[in-house]
Amino acid sequence: MIEVLVAMIILAVGLLGVAGLFANSLKSADSAYISSQAVLLAYDMGDRIRANPSALSTYTSTPPAALTKDCRNTICTTAELAQFDLYRWSTATVARELPNGTTNISIVNTNNSNIEGLHFFNKDKNQQCPALGLTPSATGNTAAVTVLWDNRKQRDNATNKSYQQGACYTVLVRL
Repeated sequence: MIEVLVAMIILAVGLLGVAGLFANSLKSADSAYISSQAVLLAYDMGDRIRANPSALSTYTSTPPAALTKDCRNTICTTAELAQFDLYRWSTATVARELPNGTTNISIVNTNNSNIEGLHFFNKDKNQQCPALGLTPSATGNTAAVTVLWDNRKQRDNATNKSYQQGACYTVLVRL
């Protein structure tokens, strides 16, 4: 009888461990899904910029609060198409797909052909993404498309406080 009781306790502890592992894997899977969405969204805007390079300066502006022209049904200038892309991408898509998702597009100068996409996780969501050593330039040859989002809650073991971990992904688009 005691052997059965001990076996039941060992089984219960084992099942609790399996449940904990399962919960942790769900959290990691969700984080991986969101990260892959961010990468896809960054490359999506990169492709839009490559398709409309003459409007690069418009892509680096603030997204419009509302659409003035729907470029799906009417002919648009390159600047109007860039505004349309920015609005749909940053306001509708990124904000919908990523938790607290925001975007930044800047023109930079780089001669480093080894940099393609860079994924960073910041300890605190209020920290900025690393500057990557890129020089902002009004006449640069590359667009840096950055997507930022809240990744997941973490606990700092040293202070025993929880914080929202931020993440960002930057893709460089050479023109």
